[in-house]
Amino acid sequence: MARRSSKAGSVVAGLLGWAVIIVIGWMIVSSFLPPPSGGGGYYDDDWDMGVDGNGTHVQCVDGEWSNSGGVQGACSGHGGVR
Repeated sequence: MARRSSKAGSVVAGLLGWAVIIVIGWMIVSSFLPPPSGGGGYYDDDWDMGVDGNGTHVQCVDGEWSNSGGVQGACSGHGGVR
């Protein structure tokens, strides 16, 4: 008996394929964007301002961001400064 292909199944597979492409594309694009700043948002409350709070924005080797640039030990738990 010949197996019939399901048109609905191929449509779902096609949509899933496009969703994966869009998500991967956004991940690549967002890796080049600076971290959010200002405006009193979620990130401002949780942002690590470093020892004296006067550090600069730096990106760590693992992709995390820190405000401890210029402070000894910046990104020490994330592989160092990129």
